[in-house]
Amino acid sequence: MSDILFWGSLLLLSASTIWTIWRTRGLISSAVLVPLAWIVLIPIPIILRPYSAPTGLFPGGFGGGPKDTMYVSVALANIAFAGFQWCVLTRQFSVLRTRVVGFFAVRERPQNNSDRLLRRWILGLAIVAIALAVIHLALMPRVPAWDLVTGFSDPLQPNYDREAADKFLPVPTLVRYVFGWNQGILFPILFATAVLTRWRSVAIVVGIFGFIYVTSTLEKFPSLLFIIGPFIAVAVRDNRPIWSRLVIGGLALSLLGPLAVNQAPGISTSIHEALHNVPSASATPAYDPSITTPVPGCQGTPTVAGAAAPFDSRNLPASIKDIILRRIGLVPAEVTYGWFAYFPAQQGFLNGSGWEPWKVLGSGYRNPANLVGLWMYCGHTVTLPTVSAYGSFIADGWAEFGYVGVLVACLGLMLFGFALELIRGFVAKPFCLACYGPSVLLFATLPPRAGILATLASSGLWLVPVLCLLFLASQNLGRTRRPVAVLESAGS
Repeated sequence: MSDILFWGSLLLLSASTIWTIWRTRGLISSAVLVPLAWIVLIPIPIILRPYSAPTGLFPGGFGGGPKDTMYVSVALANIAFAGFQWCVLTRQFSVLRTRVVGFFAVRERPQNNSDRLLRRWILGLAIVAIALAVIHLALMPRVPAWDLVTGFSDPLQPNYDREAADKFLPVPTLVRYVFGWNQGILFPILFATAVLTRWRSVAIVVGIFGFIYVTSTLEKFPSLLFIIGPFIAVAVRDNRPIWSRLVIGGLALSLLGPLAVNQAPGISTSIHEALHNVPSASATPAYDPSITTPVPGCQGTPTVAGAAAPFDSRNLPASIKDIILRRIGLVPAEVTYGWFAYFPAQQGFLNGSGWEPWKVLGSGYRNPANLVGLWMYCGHTVTLPTVSAYGSFIADGWAEFGYVGVLVACLGLMLFGFALELIRGFVAKPFCLACYGPSVLLFATLPPRAGILATLASSGLWLVPVLCLLFLASQNLGRTRRPVAVLESAGS
């Protein structure tokens, strides 16, 4: 029965996605990108899993009860995405978006006044974002990217420093989230806004400083989002389809960020070896047990064979393959299965504790992703005790309340999708367009690899409608609203 539901719902969603792309002429929207990313990252890898090279995890493949519950949950998500596409393309939603845009309509401002307001917003957000970035960098015990400059003998040293600069930064949990929102949301929005408004000086400053900052923790996805954000925003503004050269070129260029982060340790090692300046093992900071989450059988420092490997250009194809096929194509589905295998067989359902922000922000909170990660990866030679396996939103819902949690997660995701598509009605305003561009891509790629709370709250996506609302409200200060005619873009 689970196989029938899986395949039937997948055919339904595939047909609905093809119809949506045809109906909208391939224009970028949540109704196109979110289901498309879901199909590519979860159902297709699940289908291809028996034919892929063994990874050491679940050598017997996906089977038994966890496979059945995962298939049913994927089917529920497929049906929800198809329903979301249908709702977004209905006349009723188009009318709602028109009324929302009309509600925020203001008297026509002189062009210089509108530009002045927008520039104040850009400068204000730039000051806040750069100040938060400087504070974050100053609080890091060691900036992970600085390891590439000073050199390291332990190949896991940048990983330790990345964990210490992120999950275990010695500040309150909420402050860590603020730094994450700044890195993953504010800087991409700022950069996209500066590009859209052609404010060259700000674009250069935010572009250079922002790229250095988003790559300072050696995380791969923030650099991709930072680079591709302006491309997506321009494509939305100009009604370019997803297969346009602008979108494809922007995607190819944005992959250089993760590739650079992936190859940077090897390049650093090669340079230090050429300069005969390789630090000795004793110069490497000791492994800090305070940043671990020990469990029985997983205590202690992981053993690593060999030293840091130097850069080898012959490994570039393998690195690109690793980023695209393994990290993007295989890991989300494999980790999702891991969650269904862990709950409730290894631990009972969480009963909503993972969706309670006051618990998540509290001290001593045990992240379920860390529990699943330790269970999946424990015993691997390169495993950190801080490893976390972030499952998809259906895995998160299943861990909380079973199938009921999956349905709740689907509903929450769809509601935010509707809010994001309402913002699309304001794409004539550069700031709202800059908010929509990077966020629609983030919203499309997060559900297959993050829980519902991580997708909407931890990532900072909740800031997007808030910032747009505040910007629109600032345009209405001291002015009366008047009705305006709103032209719907083609394909909406």
